[in-house]
Amino acid sequence: SRRAAQAASAPLSGDAGGCKRRVELGSVKFDPDGAPTLIIGNHELKGTATKMKEPFAVLRKRKSTQISKNNDSEGNDPSKKLKLQSGVQLEVVGVVNKKLIFDQYPKSIMR
Repeated sequence: SRRAAQAASAPLSGDAGGCKRRVELGSVKFDPDGAPTLIIGNHELKGTATKMKEPFAVLRKRKSTQISKNNDSEGNDPSKKLKLQSGVQLEVVGVVNKKLIFDQYPKSIMR
């Protein structure tokens, strides 16, 4: 469950107009009984962690290019025997088994 807390509180990175930027939404902490607490700015939300009916995979898409030999039995020019293939590879980054539900009204925190 500690790994889930790290994943939930990790900053997001996005590509906005060709510029990489990081946006931190908040932090998630777990009580000793396993209940999550989300802190966003000056607001605290208490929630529950429930197991999902069907887990799903988190995928990362990567563009790949490969050069392969073309089996040409006619004996044509050797430079034409190389073939460029471009495609997409999907890498499994993680599997989500639990979901965090914050269904209560946020409580204000004085810092």
